[in-house]
Amino acid sequence: MASARTRKIVVLGLLNLGNLIPAVILIMLGQPGLSLALVFGSAVGITGLMFSARLGVGLALAAGASAAVLSLLHPYPLAGGVVFGLLTGAAAYTSRRGLHSAAMMVPLFTSFILIAPISVPGSSSTLVAALLSGAAFTAGGLWVVVLAKLLLGEHLPSATPRPVHPTTSIIYAVISGLIVGIAAGILLWVFPRQPGAWLLLTLLILLQPDPHDSWRKTIQRLGGTIAGGLVSLIFVIVPLPSAVTLSLGVVLLFAAFVVRFALHRPYWQYVIPLTVAAVLLDSTEADRANIALDRVAFTLIGGLATIGVALAVKAVIDYRDRAASTDTA
Repeated sequence: MASARTRKIVVLGLLNLGNLIPAVILIMLGQPGLSLALVFGSAVGITGLMFSARLGVGLALAAGASAAVLSLLHPYPLAGGVVFGLLTGAAAYTSRRGLHSAAMMVPLFTSFILIAPISVPGSSSTLVAALLSGAAFTAGGLWVVVLAKLLLGEHLPSATPRPVHPTTSIIYAVISGLIVGIAAGILLWVFPRQPGAWLLLTLLILLQPDPHDSWRKTIQRLGGTIAGGLVSLIFVIVPLPSAVTLSLGVVLLFAAFVVRFALHRPYWQYVIPLTVAAVLLDSTEADRANIALDRVAFTLIGGLATIGVALAVKAVIDYRDRAASTDTA
């Protein structure tokens, strides 16, 4: 057990270090936005890789295509909300095979592209910028998969899928797709700036497939997200060079993956470093001082919305179970 855990930690460390090299090179070439997209794509690829190399490749391709399309849909609230809702629902539906913790990374990281498309210096075409953003997402994901295969061959560490009942996966997909899609459309309409993506991030992290999940567990997830948001304020307010901010974000992504896939700690302990990492990575291009409080506000809004949904779904299921018990009696 200890050796397997140590191997996972070493693998995650090597993958994150290997990913940092091309990201820093892109920053040195004057492309911080594409560097951010590459790191986001690598996070998607690493998460998929923890289940299988095939899933890592599939999610890298899906993330690239999604990033390109969502970037083009930014000016269109209705279309953007519908497409992002469908993307979220499709990722949630993979819970029937127990792969949703990896698949949900695609909408989680591409949400930033939907709300604030990446700018590419030297390109005046929106289409070219979108295609380059998508290519960077896919390149980051494929790079870590190739690197892992070169380093370990067939001896890759693996996470154990935890499938849910097919009916539960459908409910999870429908609820997640509707809530996140509506939120995305509203944000594109009234608040199409980077902090708005924080609401989507919060919803994607907190919404879970188990309809019997209690409000206590939801609050634990919310607590982890808020704690991560508060910790990130330190880094968001303090001005740091883009390369330093990016490096800190990658290090915290590594910490999150270790907590989740190697140490198997409670979910809130995974959410804290993941949240801070997302803030740092998203802050490489953002006006950090002005958006810090917006991030916390959107986290609270998303958390309260998720608690309301969790309690409503739980109440409906409890009512159905009581009705079934009465009919049986």
